[in-house]
Amino acid sequence: MIGLRNFIIGFMFIILIVSTIMAEPGFDAKTYESGNRIWDEDMSDTYTWTPQSFSGFYYNPDTDEGKETLTIKDIDRSIDNGNIEYVTEPIVKEFECNSFGNYSVIGFMAERYFTGYEEDSIMNNGFSLLDKKILIRVLIDDDESRMIKSGIPLVLEEGYEFRVTEYAASGDDVMVALFKDGESIYETILSEGSTFTYEKDMGSAYDIPIIALHVDTVYRGMETSTISIDGIFQISDDYISVVEGDEFGLMEIETVDSDKITMVNSNYVSLKKGKTFNLMGKINIEVGNCDELRFALAVDTSEPGTYELRGTVTQDEKYTWTPLNFEGLLYDMDSGECTETLKLDNREGRTIKCGNLDYITSTINTSFEYSGWDDYESIGFMGEKYFTGYKAKSIVNKRVSLMDKGRLGKILIDEDEKHTLYVGNSLPLADGYSFRIDEISQDGDSIMVALLRDGEEIKSDIINDESTYTYTKKIDDEDVPIIAIHIDKMFRGMETDSIFVNGIFQISEDFKKVEEGDSYGKMEIDNVDKDEIKMSNDGSITLGKGDTISIMGDIKIKVADSDTVRFYPFQEIKVAVEGLPTQIPTQMPTTEQIPIPEFNIILLPVMVIIGLMFLLSGKKV
Repeated sequence: MIGLRNFIIGFMFIILIVSTIMAEPGFDAKTYESGNRIWDEDMSDTYTWTPQSFSGFYYNPDTDEGKETLTIKDIDRSIDNGNIEYVTEPIVKEFECNSFGNYSVIGFMAERYFTGYEEDSIMNNGFSLLDKKILIRVLIDDDESRMIKSGIPLVLEEGYEFRVTEYAASGDDVMVALFKDGESIYETILSEGSTFTYEKDMGSAYDIPIIALHVDTVYRGMETSTISIDGIFQISDDYISVVEGDEFGLMEIETVDSDKITMVNSNYVSLKKGKTFNLMGKINIEVGNCDELRFALAVDTSEPGTYELRGTVTQDEKYTWTPLNFEGLLYDMDSGECTETLKLDNREGRTIKCGNLDYITSTINTSFEYSGWDDYESIGFMGEKYFTGYKAKSIVNKRVSLMDKGRLGKILIDEDEKHTLYVGNSLPLADGYSFRIDEISQDGDSIMVALLRDGEEIKSDIINDESTYTYTKKIDDEDVPIIAIHIDKMFRGMETDSIFVNGIFQISEDFKKVEEGDSYGKMEIDNVDKDEIKMSNDGSITLGKGDTISIMGDIKIKVADSDTVRFYPFQEIKVAVEGLPTQIPTQMPTTEQIPIPEFNIILLPVMVIIGLMFLLSGKKV
């Protein structure tokens, strides 16, 4: 008979192990959100967003084509049903591989979908999927040259692979096979200049080519034989239905035909202060947390992928981009403050001469997320938010300015989440830092804490409750807090002692230097003072056909591959797969994610065995 006491001890031991592993604190990946053309009360109460002004809509800069629009009528805090109308139409587009001809594509809720083949293309007779009320995502469309040898597969999307299996004894014929998830599903014989296609039924649409590869050359050598592929087109083997009455988010399909899809809101939509909600697909609406009605369309960038935040497209010789028409520049939806400006003073043909592209940004007062601290000073710089200084009587008693020292600090954490921290536990911060509580005094009025970096203790302090703990770095003989933690309350219990944290602010100690003469890409800093930075291009910029030009930081200019000089600025955002963030964490564990001591996974098997021994032991303890 298993001893009851041993059973309980063993059971609790295993529960402790499991809960320890599951409670490991973690950060949420940064989710990148950016408004485009912002609507406010100074604008008409009927407003239309187009591909030229909202980067979530599909746009082809080479042909200046984009057929998605979203119109809102009678704009107010509550929008009646039927007053939001979304219309999208297909566009004929050339395949990247010229041998394939043309196909039609449609922008649908911030994603690009295939709608059919044109005549004399991969399908000679052409075909429209909209007639069948289905859409398919485009996975690959490129004209890169690839050499494929026997035994080495060409990896495609969604588990497909293309392989050369055998060369003919003479001539340029070659036997190839298509594999799906490791199994051969189709074999055929190709020759030089031919196109491989794999067809599949998609709903009520039959024999639709979903993969096409163009064979440029077949080379037979004495020892090595290869084929050269110079064009790949692939669409998903899954599809979405677009039938009248189908709902996507808050929108419902009203009509579908071969030329157009129309959707409207089937119920009223509330633009509540501070609310961000999904309208449809990847398109959200972000509403400012203010009495004045201010809102914007925003692309949901939470899923892994690469996103292009595009500025308004122009053909003008003079043009100005602000956060209102270029979502790559910083904008505060709540206050309406925006200080970044990219201004084209003059363009001569395809040339922007030295000094004719200006960038100006200035500081603004920004509220800490924790309301107990006063404002700090921040600045948008090349599309990113930076810390520039503390105001007097905020976290510090006197004003501290990084701008005066020619530096900017990246904001890593700014939050007012509540955290419960027990004695011996560490609260993880950014840049390898963590904050640990070591002991609470007997009277419960003070606490001994330690700051660690990469697991090594670097500073210990004694602080009181309802106080702010700071860790400073000396910059030009002045102490600048890079970490601030507000202690709300302390609790001394019969069995456990804890503290409650309700405010954290942290900036990077790897400061960005901003001094006159410093260069960022094609821009050079002309002037830096206590509240403004001015830059201009320090050399001529040529807007060549089809060029993508790095201007400064992550901001680039894309030029249409067209005789017409047409271009726009953009910022590319890359979101990594969950668990592999490319950005510094911006959220801390909440009270439901109580930090615990680090757990050594190597000890897991030993601890489990000990627990099982208690469970199975018949001896008394």
